[in-house]
Amino acid sequence: MLLGTKIEANVNGMALMIQLPTGLHVVDDEYVAEHDTALARADMAGWWTMPELVKRYHQNPTWFADNVFQVPRFMKVLRGQCVMYPREGVKGYTCEPEAFGEFMKKWFPEIAQNAVKGGKS
Repeated sequence: MLLGTKIEANVNGMALMIQLPTGLHVVDDEYVAEHDTALARADMAGWWTMPELVKRYHQNPTWFADNVFQVPRFMKVLRGQCVMYPREGVKGYTCEPEAFGEFMKKWFPEIAQNAVKGGKS
């Protein structure tokens, strides 16, 4: 076995040494919290396009068009707030992550109910 980090300590007057395998490291809770915060920030950076939406919400592009982006009631909320709609020179929908995520949380029950009925209500 290849050995990596070595941890040495004195516990109750006895020397203690732990040898971790290569690639394993001991980190404290603060480091883990900072790492998780950085990942969350990176996840919300930039804009989400359809591939990110499909991956995040596990729905296909047609589902989004029929049940979210082309629903007149939602278009009024989304257009200009957190979604850029396709237009000349711009393919597909582009969403601001935080605002779109909040929209989906708020409106999901209605979106899901309409999707079951066939969409575009």
